[in-house]
Order: sequence, then C-alpha cells, then structure tokens
Amino acid sequence: MNVIYFGNDLFSGCLSALIQAGHTIQRVYINEPEDNAHKVIKICQQHNIEYSSEKPPAAMLIELAQSSTDMFVIAEYLHKIPQTSVKYAFNIHPTLLPLGRSMTPLAYLLTHTDAAGVTLHKVTDEFDAGDIIVQAPIAITQDDSLNSLTYKIQALATQLCQQFLIKIEDLYNQAQPQNAALATEWPIPTQAERTLNFQFKAKQLKQLHRQYGHYGVFFILGDQCFHTSHIEFLAQTNTLQPGDVVYEDASLLMMACADAYLIFEKKYLQRITD
Repeated sequence: MNVIYFGNDLFSGCLSALIQAGHTIQRVYINEPEDNAHKVIKICQQHNIEYSSEKPPAAMLIELAQSSTDMFVIAEYLHKIPQTSVKYAFNIHPTLLPLGRSMTPLAYLLTHTDAAGVTLHKVTDEFDAGDIIVQAPIAITQDDSLNSLTYKIQALATQLCQQFLIKIEDLYNQAQPQNAALATEWPIPTQAERTLNFQFKAKQLKQLHRQYGHYGVFFILGDQCFHTSHIEFLAQTNTLQPGDVVYEDASLLMMACADAYLIFEKKYLQRITD
C-alpha cells in the first residue's frame, strides 16, 4: 500500500514496521522542532523517503486520497488531518481510549494508571474519538517514571502496529465505537503545574520530577525562572528556609526544600524568558 505518515519519534517504530511490511511510504510529515523527529528523519534518509516539517494543505491530502494514497498513519502529529476518501486512516494514541483523550497524555498516566496503554483508532473529525481498531494495556509500577513509560509505550505501539498490518482489512472493518460516556479529557499541563514548590517535602517534589521526566519541570530563583529535567535529591534535616541556596559553584546549584536539598547541574538549566 501507499502510505503517508504523520508523526515524530515516539512512534518511529511504527514507521519502521510499515517499511518492513513492504508498504511504500510516499511522504512523511513531522512536527517542529525537527529535534523531536531525529529518529524519523534518520529512517527517511536511510530509505530515501521525502519528509517535511511543513503542514500539508488539506486540498493536497484530499487529492492524494482520491488518487494514489491508500493509508494515512497519524502518530503523535500536532495538526488535525482532514476527512478524506483514503481507504485507511488511523491514529496511534498512548492511552486506553476513551480514557485520556489529550494532546499530551503521557504525564497523566503515572497518576491515572487505569488509562495506561496504546490504542489504534480510526481518524474522525473529533480528536481521539474514532472507532477502536486495536488496543492493549501497560502495567505501571512504582518504579516507573515518564521516561520508562515512554519506552513501554513506544514498544507496545510498535507491536500493535505490526499486529494490525498482518490483518489490515479485518481489524479495520471490525473496529468498535468508543463509549463516549466513559471518555475523559486531559488538558495540556500548565507551567504552574510543572513548577517546583520548595515549601513541599521531597516526596512530593520527587513525584513531580517522576511525572514530567524528560519534559522537565520549572523552578524560581530570585526573579528568574529555570527549566530542567535533571534533579538529584539529598535527604537532609536543615534550618534553612525552603528555596534558599545551600551551595553553588560553577557546575552545581543546591537548594533547600522542606526536608531535603535539591541538586541541579547547571549545564541542564535553561533560563526561561518571556
């Protein structure tokens, strides 16, 4: 089949699965910034596949669906794909739909474990609302973080995509409608929700760091806001005020919270400006 693929690195294994199954990838569309599609770009270069970070015009996609394209595969793509006459169009979503309809669901899964999994569903006018083609759960443990969850999600997505590609016609035609009454929708987390409050104890701050992993968290020092995805915690009884700088040199910044010290490597700090 002729396929147009829309997506970034999280589900790049699905792009590889399509190629390995013998399908022709006519074109790949990625999101900006291109750093989020490093693996996808590498796959495209290895297989001489045209790729672009520009949003494709709806009229062009409609025309391709009427002429040469058999399948649209949407995998972590930010733009809405128009309804067309293409024979197959499915999205790969990292929750057990109808739970967790969201543009950024991963950060929620550590606290909403019943929704953890992957769903392949048909594309409709409404985001994440199409008929379910195939889905499977993921077990989350107390040791999991956003980073380990990301690995589990991409591995399962690749397996489900391979499963679908073996029986495309049957599984696509047997897709089941979602139960809208069970649907939950999760908003994009705000910067405030991702900001460390040094008044909190280390247990709460570790949970925030675990939840946002490589997405990173924010903290305030003086009148400056910083972003980081690397934090160490040092259990320490102290008389310092939460938010005080405990120690600083050219490489490290150590700050106090309610019952511990947080250690930041300066090379991972990004100053946030308005």
